[in-house]
Amino acid sequence: ISNIHYGIWYAQNEAANIICDFNSNSIGTNDSRETCNAGIYLIGRGNYDAKTVDIADEGSNLYDVWNGIQVLNFKNSSSIHIRNNPSIVLRKADFAHYGILVTDCRNVMISDNTDIHSSSSNNKNGYGIFLNNVPHASITCNDISNIGTCVGFFGHCPNITNNAGILHKLCRVYSNNQTE
Repeated sequence: ISNIHYGIWYAQNEAANIICDFNSNSIGTNDSRETCNAGIYLIGRGNYDAKTVDIADEGSNLYDVWNGIQVLNFKNSSSIHIRNNPSIVLRKADFAHYGILVTDCRNVMISDNTDIHSSSSNNKNGYGIFLNNVPHASITCNDISNIGTCVGFFGHCPNITNNAGILHKLCRVYSNNQTE
C-alpha cells in the first residue's frame, strides 16, 4: 500500500467482540510529495463491559510515514500485541509523530520490533514508542535509533501486576537527541 493518507484504518463501530490480526503489510510513501499520516490506525469506542478485544500487528514494514502504528481507545482490551515488525521508518516533521503510539488502551505488549528510526537526522519531534494512559503494558526488545525520544510515557501508565516494570530488556536504544 503506497502513497495513501492511511494505510489501514480500522474503527470499532459497535459494542462487539474484536479479534483482528494485521500481519505482513508494506505501507508507506515512495514520493516526496505524498504523505502517509499513519501506516496502521486502529481506534476503539472506549469502555465496553465483557467484550473480547484481541488485536495483533506483526511483520509489517512501514516506510516514510509520519506515524507508524497508532492504537487508540480500546480501554477494556484483553490483549494488544505489536510485535516483530521489521521496519518502522518515520518521515521528519515539525510536529510530534510516532513509530508506535498507544493511547487509552490496556494490556498492551510491544516487543521485538527490530528497526524503529527516522529517515533523517536530528528528528527531535519523533518518538519511537509512546504510551499515553496505558495501564498494564510491557515494552520488550525493540531497536530504536536516530529519533528525538526513544520511549515516552504520559498520564496513567502503571506496571503489570507482579512484574519488574514496563520496560524489559529494551535492546539497543540510542539517539542523537535522546531524552528519558
